Amino acid sequence: MRVLVYDSNHTIRDNITTILLMQGYDVVAVKDKKHILPTCSKMPFSIAIIETSPYDEEANNILEKMYYNDVYKNIKVLIYVPEITPGFVSKMFKIGVAGILFKPFNEKDFFNRFSNILSKSNLLPKRLKYPVIGNVNYDIVFRHEETKQIVHSMILEISARGLKFLIPNEHVRLNVGYNIQLVYMSIGSYKMTFSLNIIEVIDKEYIGLFENLSSFDHKVICKFIYEKYIEKNLIS
Repeated sequence: MRVLVYDSNHTIRDNITTILLMQGYDVVAVKDKKHILPTCSKMPFSIAIIETSPYDEEANNILEKMYYNDVYKNIKVLIYVPEITPGFVSKMFKIGVAGILFKPFNEKDFFNRFSNILSKSNLLPKRLKYPVIGNVNYDIVFRHEETKQIVHSMILEISARGLKFLIPNEHVRLNVGYNIQLVYMSIGSYKMTFSLNIIEVIDKEYIGLFENLSSFDHKVICKFIYEKYIEKNLIS
């Protein structure tokens, strides 16, 4: 499910994008509101999160154009506002806004509210495809219990859920369902540990899902994914 995110504050925009990526949403961020309509007309979106206020005429005009133009009819719009005034909410609902998210930004409250709005609108996706980043240039290290060898494996792809990695050693084989109890990985100078549950084997390539990964380490991984991902998914 693809989500467009616009917020004039780059920190909030980046935080929202990172949260949604962590939860498995495909995200395209725009940092200038003039790019909202062109971006929405170029690629399909299910949801748009757009910052506005009762006093932001430009953003509110964009919302009206999205409502009256059939090009955008399949996009559910959520607005992100610092405040509301009498009549503003009813005006927004009249032009098709599906829900309201309130500032100031709070990670937990934001995603809970976002999910509740989607649930009430029957928009919660049954399955999410987590963005995958290739060309990672990092390794994982673990001990193979059967051979007692220390294995260095090259990461081929990484997502918020797990890894795809290569084991060049001919003597080390992992089966589907195998659990690597202790995996070491570094992102830059930061080191972390976790477990991996193997869910797919393709020749010497393996796909494993993270287990026993701390919340902080998960955020470090997702920040890395975001920085790589945003390079090709940020509209100027």
